[in-house]
Amino acid sequence: MYKSEHLISAKHYLVFCSISFALGIFLFLYLNDFLFILTALVLCGFFLVLLILLLLKAVKLIKLRLKFLLLPLFLILFTLLGMTRIYFAEHTAFNTLLTYTDKEAWVYGYVTNEPRLTQSGFSRSMEVEVVQIDSDASATGTIVLYVPSDRNNDIKYGDKICCWAKLSAPARDENHDNFDYYTQLRGRNIFLVGNTKNINRIDFDIRKNIITLFKEFGLNIRYKLSETVSLIFYDQQPAAAILKGILLGDKSGFTDEMYEKFANAGISHIVAVSGLHLSILFSFLMIIFTGRRSRKRYALIIAVPFILSFVAISAFSPSVCRAAIMLLIAILAAFLHENYDPATSLFAALGIIIAFTPYSLFSKSLLLSFFATLGIFAYFKYLRLISHKLLFTERLPDTNWGKAIYKGINMTVSSLSLSLASLIGTACFLVLFFNKISTVQFLTNLWCIPLVSVIFCLGYICCLMYFPFPRFTVTILKPLLTLPLEIIRWTIDTFGDDRFTIDFAEKAIDSKAIIIYIGSAVMLYFMLKLICDCIKDKELNKRESNS
Repeated sequence: MYKSEHLISAKHYLVFCSISFALGIFLFLYLNDFLFILTALVLCGFFLVLLILLLLKAVKLIKLRLKFLLLPLFLILFTLLGMTRIYFAEHTAFNTLLTYTDKEAWVYGYVTNEPRLTQSGFSRSMEVEVVQIDSDASATGTIVLYVPSDRNNDIKYGDKICCWAKLSAPARDENHDNFDYYTQLRGRNIFLVGNTKNINRIDFDIRKNIITLFKEFGLNIRYKLSETVSLIFYDQQPAAAILKGILLGDKSGFTDEMYEKFANAGISHIVAVSGLHLSILFSFLMIIFTGRRSRKRYALIIAVPFILSFVAISAFSPSVCRAAIMLLIAILAAFLHENYDPATSLFAALGIIIAFTPYSLFSKSLLLSFFATLGIFAYFKYLRLISHKLLFTERLPDTNWGKAIYKGINMTVSSLSLSLASLIGTACFLVLFFNKISTVQFLTNLWCIPLVSVIFCLGYICCLMYFPFPRFTVTILKPLLTLPLEIIRWTIDTFGDDRFTIDFAEKAIDSKAIIIYIGSAVMLYFMLKLICDCIKDKELNKRESNS
């Protein structure tokens, strides 16, 4: 094998294959039928040629370097797999529920969330897990059901229902960009919406498999936690709404003004369950179960069911699934005594998620979570090193007060570097999705991220302690939890004005802007890497000269 072939390792293949799979999904969605079929045929032709060349090399009839065959072979294969996967998701032969598009039928199922008013106020929406349509038991899946706001106000989570509904595909914007309501629903495997005039409660047997039971378990826990928060903070509705957002990602109690304030203050991510919340949970579990006498391996085993349970409680949010897959890969690597590569596991998580739900590739939460994490992996260590050099922290005296100052500077620098690295990775998508970027997020995240860690852990402890010890929870734990929640409220009230944001509402983001942004991000990465390499070389030469 040639020496240069070692430059392309198994982890590089995994990263490239995940990107190729995503490319296949893009090709299906952005090309018309003729171009899609033509592209698929051309790729199949190249694949067959490469396969024949690989077979000829195996019998030593040709002399070609292996990487010139294997890498393009895998890239084409996974591009075709991505195209095939999204085709299966769209084709009615593989999705029985889609055969009822634009039809009226009897729908049987159970409600999986609390019904809520739509923005118009004329109807209420609820998600329904369909178990049967008319007499067709194979037509299963999740739909969004709309009912007039003056009807069926007693319908709640968990009710088994039956209704005569007009089923249709979610509405699309005329000039959609694959980030509309239609695509966001499909990213959650919701392919149909239904409109009905009346809902009947009925009782029927539901055939459940392991996946259905797991989803139901998560939804039940989520509902119980939401109810418990409402009981504990019955006299503080804004605090209850913020706590539900941090614990569950449930923003049903948010007003439009609260949404706006969180976005303007640059801390909207703390009320949308994501990898941040799962990492807090994992760290908390490690602290509890990793004692002096207990082994880390046992703690990792105990953490697995908690990770899976949190995924179910978050209603399988793509961003939480991404973090969960990365954590599970890290745990597996620890047991196999293998080195864990975070960047590789990030792309592996992306590939797994879009393989199960292709439209999640356009999920706002997944894209923001993925590129924020990628930005942290790419820029964080370089930004932190450069910041320390600019602040001359190595010149601090080796005394107690010098060490204390260094720790304070290091915490501040790390937090700011983390926020900046995350912003570099997500800035383009923040403008694309929300038309604004907060200018104070570096400041507000300095105290909000530590506070979220406290609120998240203490919030779950309060919910667990409330029923066996309600008085202790309300008199002791609730005041402890109220203080950080009030600081969060003060933050959004103080920094939630429009003057703390840069507005991009009149500036459209097109494909050219995205390409320029990606190119700039790559150039910035190599520039920071070069600067840090020079700093390390200078320090190494200094040590050698001193020795």
